[in-house]
Amino acid sequence: MATPEAAVSAISVPPSAARTTHSEHSEWLALGVCLIAVFMQMLDVTGVNIALPAIGAGLQAPPKSLQLIPIAYTLTFACSLLTAARIGDRYGRRRMFLVGLAAFALMSVACGCATDVPMLVGFRLGQGVAGALMAAQTVAVIANAFAPLSRPAAFAIYGATAGIASLVGPNVGAALLVLNPGGLGWRLIFFVNVPLALVAVLIGRRCIAESRIMPQPRLDLPGAALSCGGLLLFVGALTVGSTTGWGPVALVALAVAPLLLLLFVIVEVRRENRGGDPLFRVALLLRPSFGWGALLALLVYGIFTGLVFTLSLTLQFGVGLSAAQTGAVSLPLALGAIGFAAVSPRLFRRFGARLLVAGTAGLALALLVMALFVDGLDGWSSAFRLGLPLLLAGAGVGVFIAPLPVTLLRDVAQRDLGSASGALPTIQQIGCALGFAVAAGIYFGRMDASPSTSEVYLHAQQTVLVVLAAAAIVAAAVAARIPRDDTRLSAAMTS
Repeated sequence: MATPEAAVSAISVPPSAARTTHSEHSEWLALGVCLIAVFMQMLDVTGVNIALPAIGAGLQAPPKSLQLIPIAYTLTFACSLLTAARIGDRYGRRRMFLVGLAAFALMSVACGCATDVPMLVGFRLGQGVAGALMAAQTVAVIANAFAPLSRPAAFAIYGATAGIASLVGPNVGAALLVLNPGGLGWRLIFFVNVPLALVAVLIGRRCIAESRIMPQPRLDLPGAALSCGGLLLFVGALTVGSTTGWGPVALVALAVAPLLLLLFVIVEVRRENRGGDPLFRVALLLRPSFGWGALLALLVYGIFTGLVFTLSLTLQFGVGLSAAQTGAVSLPLALGAIGFAAVSPRLFRRFGARLLVAGTAGLALALLVMALFVDGLDGWSSAFRLGLPLLLAGAGVGVFIAPLPVTLLRDVAQRDLGSASGALPTIQQIGCALGFAVAAGIYFGRMDASPSTSEVYLHAQQTVLVVLAAAAIVAAAVAARIPRDDTRLSAAMTS
């Protein structure tokens, strides 16, 4: 097993990579490029969702067909991450990151020029692949750019930006629709990516150093096919089933997906045992920090997704708040996540892995308190009683952001960094899909076909909060299993 310092800093940089040109200035510029990338990705998830009615009106499309627009992006993004990480290992992470940025901008232009829903869905599929090509390289790009002592602070900023983007995405999308500069309407939500991507490419070419595995690993085509197929069916079944109903196609896909993923694991283990280069080294999951950390990420991202999705519906339809009022009530969640993400490196330096236990336990407590408060909500003023538990929930998520990448990577050998880099966002996407499916299933399952009273929404939200709290308690137990005896890793968690 690698030493903590080597594991946290493990990355292969070929002699041709301009590592000597790295300065503190270029490190932060490289992080800025990654922040632009993650902001665009999140905007094209949450920002597009709020524009669906406008897209339907503009393209004269029935409401049911609009659901395919966000689903298309999620599907190809989730199923491409592992393969995209291996491509970065082989052909260069900087190169593939910049190619992904350029492709994302191109697909954004295509989406903005779409003339019907099928065309837009097709371009969204391509946009998801481009987004995965970017996202699969970011952990390795940041790890390569920063010295070990500075990485936790960089990961904290990156994680906080991703969280902020996911929360303010609907507000940004709504603002673009209301302001409507140039009369472009919903198309501007896609076109706005172009200048952002252009700036990121121009800066990234100068400040991001190339890194890859040497000698170059072979492409694992069977593993890529099985992982893409399994994840496509699994995430697709959860997403489609939760939004359009569990028809026979969704149920069959959900049944077949685990078989393909199990076959993927078998193929990868055999390939590794024969001395090959598997797409994902399954043995990583047997390493305590990576295995328990991956399960913790799955749970926390699922809890967060389920909370944000259902609470937004309850505040608007159950309590009768406007979109702006809902954003104001939800603001403590964002503030808690942002504030504690910023201080989490120092907290982790002092408390170590116990901070993850405290964060998830605090999240469970906050969800239980919200479950007690939500049943009596009856208007704008009463909704603010959720402020303190939402702040605590945000803090629980925030302290999780910076330690997670370092915790996952500390047992990862140099050659496996790319695989781990692609695995982390894949785990996050699976967690989000699971959280969305479970929360939506429970939420809508408590309702009648046509809910007419606010009590129906409030009772459904209460049930979801209790279930999410139980999941957070499980997450705290998982966090307790992460090894704590690595004091040098805690010492590295400082800005």
